[in-house]
Amino acid sequence: MADQATGDRHIAIVGGGVVGVATAYELARRGCRVTVIDDGELTTSASTGNAGIIALGHPPLPRPGLLLKTIGWMIDPASPLYVPFRIDLGLLSWMARFALACRAGPFERSVELMARMGLGSGERFQTIIADESIDCDYRPRGWMDVYRTDAARAASRVDGALLERAGYAVRELDAATIADEEPGLAGVMGATLYEGGGSIDPGPFLAGLAAASERRGATILRGQAVTGFERRDGRVVGVHAGTELIEADDVVLSAGAWSTALGRTIGVRIPMQAGKGYHVEVRTPEPLLRRVSVLSETHIAATPMGDRLRLAGTVELSGVNLRVHERRVRMLTEGARAYLPGIEDAEPFDAWCGLRPCTADGLPVIGLAPGYENLFIATGHAKMGLTLGPYTGLLLSQIVLGETPAMDVAAFSPARF
Repeated sequence: MADQATGDRHIAIVGGGVVGVATAYELARRGCRVTVIDDGELTTSASTGNAGIIALGHPPLPRPGLLLKTIGWMIDPASPLYVPFRIDLGLLSWMARFALACRAGPFERSVELMARMGLGSGERFQTIIADESIDCDYRPRGWMDVYRTDAARAASRVDGALLERAGYAVRELDAATIADEEPGLAGVMGATLYEGGGSIDPGPFLAGLAAASERRGATILRGQAVTGFERRDGRVVGVHAGTELIEADDVVLSAGAWSTALGRTIGVRIPMQAGKGYHVEVRTPEPLLRRVSVLSETHIAATPMGDRLRLAGTVELSGVNLRVHERRVRMLTEGARAYLPGIEDAEPFDAWCGLRPCTADGLPVIGLAPGYENLFIATGHAKMGLTLGPYTGLLLSQIVLGETPAMDVAAFSPARF
């Protein structure tokens, strides 16, 4: 692997989301021959339909205190986390591991790891967008966690202190400051401002990143479903896409929520649940927000994108499917009205759902697959795929090329399952 000249190596990447394309970009930038295989058009995945927040350092999904809340939420279709009843041993096993990850010790360790990744990813965003001139409504003005109640303010302060200790710049804003900076918000007591990161329109960002990868020599095969892999002597030597066998020196599996099923076909365990998220978009006569804001009590993100506002959020563990639960779509506009009264005059014009790949411990899966010499995994970022995608691409490209990665990725190893 490492002793083969980069220009002679062909790397096949399964999955054209932000993680897969970022990996392709980094490898192509280093002179490798890269082919990305995606069953869609790179426009309808969780990488393009997400909230668009670059939430650097954001804590992982499992955290102390969440388990008790989750038990109550699970049976409520209008809750932030909804688990429709189904008999699924994989889900039960995942929930048991999730409960263990909600303990204080694992949570603190995960926060430290995610914070380090976030710092690296923030730098990659700035560099890539500038170097490749990607027009994606990039707003590096941080993001706000806005709250209306004392309880939400207390919780927001806890998270703010947590990330401040991890090296992030955090400020508390009072109601008067918010009224001056964000007049579209109403009834808000205050906010925690995370000055790193910000927001982008993820669709144009992914399109721009894909175009930059192609300019550097990568090939992106769109509308090609992967049906299997060709194996020989502990190596994956090819990827079956449609009727074609794409031969490769190395293979990267980065298919998001579909990575679990694809890994199973070649004996690789990547136990994840598909965390379905939703968004709805509206247009209003005047922009309602200048900066992306999370509406704390309702767990909804409100992101300005050009002439529209995207409302996104919720987690639904209902399996790998794209069925739209209309009640959860309505939750987004209903939950935003108390904060953004101007939304009453807006008509929703786009509703979407997508699947986030969620590991039980809240950490991504990055590294060499056990039992193989040349199969690499990059998935499991849950709600942080956009935020951590550029840095994951850098780390995995370094691993594929036999280099020491920019940070220790042992905790993200696929061998941990």
